[in-house]
Amino acid sequence: MWLKILIIFLIVLMLFSLSGALYTLFRFPNDSKTMVYLLTVRICLAVLIVCLLMFGYFSGQLNMAAPWSGHY
Repeated sequence: MWLKILIIFLIVLMLFSLSGALYTLFRFPNDSKTMVYLLTVRICLAVLIVCLLMFGYFSGQLNMAAPWSGHY
């Protein structure tokens, strides 16, 4: 259960980082250093999410079955 909460939390952080980069792009168009930093944070969060998804799948905490498939 903690793994699902952590993944959702990281997705929310990734959306905040992306919205911060978009805000920086529109508000301060010449401040590319901040935008590059925020986009780098977003990429690192995305890699961390993929690693957590792989860990959860291979450890058995997450599975690929859909609720309607009958394979719980």
